[in-house]
Amino acid sequence: MTPAGAGWENYSDIEGVHDVDMGVELVTDTGLSLELSWATPGREEGLSLTLGREEERTSSDLVDLVDVSGHQDWLGIIGSFVEVVAVSFCVYSDDLSVRPWSFRIGLSNGSSVTVALGETEGNFIRYLPDNLVVILDEAAARGYEIADGLQPAWGEVVPDAE
Repeated sequence: MTPAGAGWENYSDIEGVHDVDMGVELVTDTGLSLELSWATPGREEGLSLTLGREEERTSSDLVDLVDVSGHQDWLGIIGSFVEVVAVSFCVYSDDLSVRPWSFRIGLSNGSSVTVALGETEGNFIRYLPDNLVVILDEAAARGYEIADGLQPAWGEVVPDAE
């Protein structure tokens, strides 16, 4: 998701890492939609996760959806089944609450997509709570850590709810 009319261009210098303006929406072939975006309600900040159906999405004059499914880096995650979900948390310094800052989906073909708060700067990813990076490289996701983080961006696997 980008601001309306802005388009999207990956400004990252890091292979397998993309800067994202506002959010990422992952849609399955059944129409299930997972939206990950940065959220700053008031003074709070964190990663917002919204699960819904693609047809329930409301259009907005403020946001454009950009289809990146044809981009070379994204081809590895298309058409695979979700096998693992992982999340990373951080301790927010103002009130010591624990909040998600990174979310990873591991796929049946061995690839993964990690969406985390941050931005690229040269050859590094740095924490910035009102920007997102999409990390399609395992080593980069495992290596990206933040000061108050409880896990690296790769995260801890969420156990099955059986």
